Amino acid sequence: MSRRAVITGIGVVAPNGVGTETYWSATRNGKNAVRRITSFDPSPYPTQLAGEVRGFKPEDHIDGRLIVQTDRWTWLALAAADMALKDAALDPRKAEPYHMSVITASSSGGNEFGQKEIGNLWGKGVLFVGAYQSIAWFYAATTGQIAIKWGMKGPCGVVLSEGAGGLEALAHSWRNIRRGVDVVVSGGTEAPLCPYALVCQLQNGLMSREKDPALAYRPFDAKANGYVPRTCTPRCWAIAQRKTDTITRNVPQTRGNMLAQCGKPSRTRESLLKRWTSFSQMGLAIWKPML
Repeated sequence: MSRRAVITGIGVVAPNGVGTETYWSATRNGKNAVRRITSFDPSPYPTQLAGEVRGFKPEDHIDGRLIVQTDRWTWLALAAADMALKDAALDPRKAEPYHMSVITASSSGGNEFGQKEIGNLWGKGVLFVGAYQSIAWFYAATTGQIAIKWGMKGPCGVVLSEGAGGLEALAHSWRNIRRGVDVVVSGGTEAPLCPYALVCQLQNGLMSREKDPALAYRPFDAKANGYVPRTCTPRCWAIAQRKTDTITRNVPQTRGNMLAQCGKPSRTRESLLKRWTSFSQMGLAIWKPML
């Protein structure tokens, strides 16, 4: 029997808004959140602009004991996942643990946490490296922390596929539901704003070196000159559920599609559109058109 996946909840922590209403309002009004980096002095680096989540306080969303054990990219995901669960009116504590899973996407993991501990290692010695370094930097850490918090013991995973990561994560969520899982928490998260992370990204030669925030990131534009780093849950966080479960709980379905592209237009656009179409046919959606 075919099991269709639908989206029932959304959560966003992004440079142009925390929460779906703020984010969507900024998006509709064309608000540009690209600015000069403030989390450290970017003067020595050719890329000095980024999309930073400003005003985000992890203590408003996360237990203090967990904050010291995790990196900022995990904080953003934990907050967005909580928003998505609330939006879906879903309490995981009342669901079957082995019928719930978490699929996330990230390309770099806990950069800031890792840089701090590497600094301790080379500056002070091995005794000053914290035990949580072993897990906080790991690209699968966010999946694990969400699964642990909500007791989700079904098949979990993480996808590493750069800008397409959030969409790829939803595709894996759809597969999980087709294979018997009832609920999947899914989305992409990044926080690559520290000197170590920036230097790593600069090596690919694809980052924008523009100094004007209005011109730094122009996807789908012939004058596009690369991408800028950002700290956010960039592709939104969503709760994917089996359709019959949403009908039983009388949950409204969220419908819509999103396609993102970085860098300059190229011959790959056709393949991107084909992939977008294939995901549409799966019955997946990650945005609700609030028009």
